[in-house]
Amino acid sequence: MATDEAGRQQAIKSIKHRRALMQHVVGFCVVNVLMIVIWLATGGGYFWPGWILLGTGIALVVDVATFNRRHASDISEEDIRREMNRQAAG
Repeated sequence: MATDEAGRQQAIKSIKHRRALMQHVVGFCVVNVLMIVIWLATGGGYFWPGWILLGTGIALVVDVATFNRRHASDISEEDIRREMNRQAAG
């Protein structure tokens, strides 16, 4: 029973991590596409969105490297079972 609970807790952590990372990736894409659209709409010229890409890219790399686990949404029992099965297979 303790092994099942440890596997369950590991599965929950993994799900939270993946969800938080996906939220960060989506935010990265939305912000940077918006900045590039604004740059294009104002006539182009000096590519100032590169600075925003650099800053948000560094933040995304740090998030991936440190396994950031914030902003997780509700996790269903099915999510936990699926993740436990995935971990047992791999």
